[in-house]
Amino acid sequence: GFKAGSMRMGSDVAVLTREAETATVALLSQSFLKDVQADEIKIPMFTWKLNKSETGPEYKRVMPSNPAEWDEFMGLMCKFSFFKDGEDVLRHLKNIPTATGTRVVVYNIRKPCEFDFSEEGDIQVAKDEDGHLFSDTRPNQNVTTKIPEDYSLRAYLSVLYLRPRVDIYLQNHRVATINPCSRMDLHQTAYVYKPVNTQVPMRITLGYMAGNTKLFGMHIYNKNRLVRKYERFGAQLQVNNMMKNLLGVVEADFLTPTANKQDFDTSLNVYSKFKTKIVESMNKYYYEVQEVETAGMRASHRMQKKRIRREQDELSSDEEEFDENEDGDIVVPRSDRASRGRPTQSGVGVGSGGGATGEPANWRDACRRVLGIMGKRKEGHIFAWPVDPAASGAINYHEIVTRPMDFNTIRDKLRADYTKPSEFFQDVQ
Repeated sequence: GFKAGSMRMGSDVAVLTREAETATVALLSQSFLKDVQADEIKIPMFTWKLNKSETGPEYKRVMPSNPAEWDEFMGLMCKFSFFKDGEDVLRHLKNIPTATGTRVVVYNIRKPCEFDFSEEGDIQVAKDEDGHLFSDTRPNQNVTTKIPEDYSLRAYLSVLYLRPRVDIYLQNHRVATINPCSRMDLHQTAYVYKPVNTQVPMRITLGYMAGNTKLFGMHIYNKNRLVRKYERFGAQLQVNNMMKNLLGVVEADFLTPTANKQDFDTSLNVYSKFKTKIVESMNKYYYEVQEVETAGMRASHRMQKKRIRREQDELSSDEEEFDENEDGDIVVPRSDRASRGRPTQSGVGVGSGGGATGEPANWRDACRRVLGIMGKRKEGHIFAWPVDPAASGAINYHEIVTRPMDFNTIRDKLRADYTKPSEFFQDVQ
C-alpha cells in the first residue's frame, strides 16, 4: 500500500525513521531504477546505531557493514535525491522533532498532480476539468451530494480511527478526530452479535443525523481502522426513500481486509453472513425502533387534537356572548356591557366593577372565551401548540421568531401567571 500510494504521487520517495536505539534511511526511486535499467527493485538503505552521550545520541554505522558498499549506496542516494551528502542525511534524521518517529518525503511529483495543496491545513483531491470535487460512486447517491471524506484528507483522517490513540497533524495543523457515532443525534441504538467460529463480537450502531442531510450508509471498521465509508446495504440499495437517511457504524474485526485496507475479501463465506446480519439489524431497527417512536408521535398528536377539541367544546357554550365586527375584532354584546363594563379597543370590557384596578372579577373567564373563539377560526390550528423546530424542519425558527407564543401556553398562563388583561392581550398580539 505504501509503495503503490507513494509511487502514484511521485517518482521517488525517501523514508527516514528513528527508533530508541537505531535510525534508518531508505530510498525507493523509480528515477534510479530507470537510470540503471534494473531488472529488479533495488533499495539503497542505511542503518545507524544510536549511542547515548552527554551531547546527544551518536550515530554509528551499522549497515551496510562493507565500507565500499556504504559509499556506493550513499553516492546513489545523493545522486537521485535531495540529500547533498552523508552529513546532510544525518541532519535530516536529527530534524525529526520527536525522540522516535518517521518522516516520508515524496518528490519529483507527477504532473498534472492528482492533489491540491492550496487549501490551508488540508490536502485535497484535485478538481476535475469542470471544477467539480471528486466523489466516490455509490448506489443511490445524488450527483450533487459531495462527501468531504471522499476528497479531503483532513476529513478522511478525522474518522480514520474509531478510537484514536495517536495525534495526527496535517500541514502542521492538528486533525480533530470525530467518532462517527457522535453524528447520530437521533434514536441511536446498538446491536451486538457474536459470529460463529470466532471470539470477536460484531457491534452495529444505527441512528439518524439531525437536520436535512443526504448522508446515509455504514462506516465499517476493522481493528479500529476505517475500511469502508458510507457503504449501503439492503433497502439503501433500492430505488425508494426507505432508510435513505439511516447512518451506521460497524465494528467487524473478524473480516479480512484487502492489502490496501480499502475493502474486504468479499469472496469469503463469512462476508456473505456479515452482510446478512447487517440487513437484519437495519430492518429490526427500522421497524421496531423507528416505527414505534413514530407511532408514539402520532398518538401524541391525536391526544393533543382531542384535548383541543374538548376545551373548545367546553368554551362553545359561552361563545354567543361575543361577536365579531367587520374588522374581525372580538367585542362584547351591547346587552352585557352594563354588567361587564365599558368595552376597550381590544374588545373585552373593563369597567368599575372589579376593584382597585377597575377590572372585572371575571376577566380571566372572558379571556378564556376569547381564546376559544380564536382557536376555532380556520387558521387557529396553526397557533394551537408550540412549534418544534426539529420536528417541523424549521431549524432556524427561534432565530426569526424571537418571542414565540401559542394558544396552549396562553391558556396555561391564564391560570396563574397573568395579573391583568393587558398581559393577555400582549401575548395574543
